[in-house]
Amino acid sequence: MKTRLLKSIAALVLIVAGCEVRNPVADGSVFPVLSRPSVPAVLRLGDAEGMAVSVKVSDPQGAGDIASVLCGIYLSGVPAARAEIALLDDGTMADLLASDGVYAGRLLGAHLAGAAGEYRIGFLATDRDGNSSDTLFVSFRAVEGASNRRPAILSAVAPDSVKGDDRAAVDLRVNVTDPDGLEDVDSVICDVYPPYATISSARIPLSRVEGGIAADGGPGTFVFIGDMSSLLTGSGIHRFRFCARDAAGLESIPVVREVSVVIPNDPPVLSDAVVPDTVDRNIDEPILLSVRVTDPQGASDIRRVYFNTTKPNGAPSSGNPFLMLDDGTSGDAVAGDGVYSLQIVIAASNALGIYRFDFYAEDNAGATAGPLTRMIAVVDEFRD
Repeated sequence: MKTRLLKSIAALVLIVAGCEVRNPVADGSVFPVLSRPSVPAVLRLGDAEGMAVSVKVSDPQGAGDIASVLCGIYLSGVPAARAEIALLDDGTMADLLASDGVYAGRLLGAHLAGAAGEYRIGFLATDRDGNSSDTLFVSFRAVEGASNRRPAILSAVAPDSVKGDDRAAVDLRVNVTDPDGLEDVDSVICDVYPPYATISSARIPLSRVEGGIAADGGPGTFVFIGDMSSLLTGSGIHRFRFCARDAAGLESIPVVREVSVVIPNDPPVLSDAVVPDTVDRNIDEPILLSVRVTDPQGASDIRRVYFNTTKPNGAPSSGNPFLMLDDGTSGDAVAGDGVYSLQIVIAASNALGIYRFDFYAEDNAGATAGPLTRMIAVVDEFRD
């Protein structure tokens, strides 16, 4: 695999653990990857609003490399797609947050031509080079009749900004309605997304205000007043996603409010870098690089950890920066333990001499720690 993929260059060549090879100085066509499909179990053919479907799409060349994301609708036992829907990640219609990698669309009864039965949705992503992901299939059932109508959020109020001391009493207030009656509204929840996050860090239930009328904070109003000090740990724009749910589990169209959190910020701290002093370029075995990172505002405030490499001739590696992980993959031993890692292989084609590794950590506010510098001497002890 090394002979096929590594070019003869005077640069550091990194190989990610496993069968996937990462060459920081060569462009390779890598297929998009699909994950986290979301498809409701049942679609009622008479439901005019239909149902939202979505899938997470990632691409090693970056989000801008995605050309299209489609889903085909297949009736059980019929090989041809009954319909095809383009999914978008632009923050409109069924999509929640623009450019978060989650592509969404809405499936309507009309797409199924009124035919009840067992169906499958096949998600497919294609990049700009025409490379397609594997098709990801999810099953659902279409049934006759119209479902109960979904609740709707009339207003959602959150503070525009929160300072450090304000976190002890954050006030959230949501006013909802339901075409089938306010008694059909079962719950209202708020998912909180830290800066740059695509997965919520907490789900907060709001409490129903009893008595009165909706406009005066009555049965159509749900509130939360509570301490978010342990949740809002870093400065930046947090997203509060409100959603109402009825007794049958049907959800409203979500409403998102952005809250600017401003609290004193200290940069991350780098320590305990584990880097070998000397590597024989003929060994061709994985080498684990790791560094411990802590943050005074908590682990969730760490945005990224990376290193830059400088070659013996003083030139930077064209692949800088190289991201390190704390998710139990790519050589990382334990997910979430604060030790960020990456496996590399130094190839026989690498130049002899001293390579410099500069480690950095960046938090959500942009404060950076580093460089923490280590050197590796590439030698030629055992020639083939």
